[in-house]
Amino acid sequence: MTIRPTAKKPTVRDVAAAAEVSVATVSRVLAGAPKAVTDSTQRRVLDAAARLGYEVNVAAKSLATGRHGNVAVLVPDLGNQHFTSVVQSVIHASNDVGMHVFVGDSLNSPELEVALATEMLLRSDGLIMCSPRSSDEGVRAILDTGKPIVTVNRRFKSSGRTASVQTDAVDATTQIVDSLLDLGHRSFAFVVAQSGSQQVSMRWEVVHNRTAAAGGTAVHIALPEPLGEVTPEVRAAVDRGCTALICANDVTAAAVIYAVSEMGLRVPGDVSVTGFDDTPLARWVTPRLTTARMHEEQLGRAAWEAMTQLLLPNPVRADRIFHADVVFRDSAGPAPRH
Repeated sequence: MTIRPTAKKPTVRDVAAAAEVSVATVSRVLAGAPKAVTDSTQRRVLDAAARLGYEVNVAAKSLATGRHGNVAVLVPDLGNQHFTSVVQSVIHASNDVGMHVFVGDSLNSPELEVALATEMLLRSDGLIMCSPRSSDEGVRAILDTGKPIVTVNRRFKSSGRTASVQTDAVDATTQIVDSLLDLGHRSFAFVVAQSGSQQVSMRWEVVHNRTAAAGGTAVHIALPEPLGEVTPEVRAAVDRGCTALICANDVTAAAVIYAVSEMGLRVPGDVSVTGFDDTPLARWVTPRLTTARMHEEQLGRAAWEAMTQLLLPNPVRADRIFHADVVFRDSAGPAPRH
């Protein structure tokens, strides 16, 4: 007997390509928000979906109860301990009420994020999005579905069934920059290994503005993705005279510390390095990281509580902002004297 390989199921991106529209447009049509597109575009998307055999009405199976009994969680990188901790907190909270959670990883791709969000919403009662990487248009397409959506660490104005929970990253970054300024640093680099995060953009603004106000300088360093050999970028920053490297997260900071040591320099003797998130990695690297504690357990539980409020017959928006604590350890010290 010959076993034939199963044909790959079509995806939202396949439908978008066939209809010659954006993934965001397909998201709006499949979610039942036709007012956002023209009639001809709607017909083109539905025809493409039918032609490819895409299941447009997966959610129809739950019409008898009106609910799927599960909530989706979408993160940009499950390999990052920060997001893993948030997901674990959501799952623990969901266990208290007997609902199920399923998780998706967008691999730091804005396009994949919109496509996954669309498909996950067809199979769930609501979606929790952690640090969305999508453009405003992409996020708007997801919000236009009308289903409950909670964003973690990204705020988005919407009149729909949405809520946001976030950590005050601006305050935490201000504390980090000011502490380094007090230590005599005037030349900074903001080191990022991911793109599209609203909070990361806000933090860069803080670094740039605070250092400028103190008569210093700051440069933005974008590391290649996925994060690998970072020594050339770090060397370029140090050669420019940067003595304080503020990293977007702990994983990036650990890579930077390694790169600095490969250059024959010392942390914090020659260069100070800080992280963000206070994951377990921050306590395992040498020297131990100065970083901002993001309270993932609180974020996850608050995201779940906000979702349960949006699932009520009369939805209640429950936005939350948490204070972030800066944990001062060993990776930041006085600016070197030359």
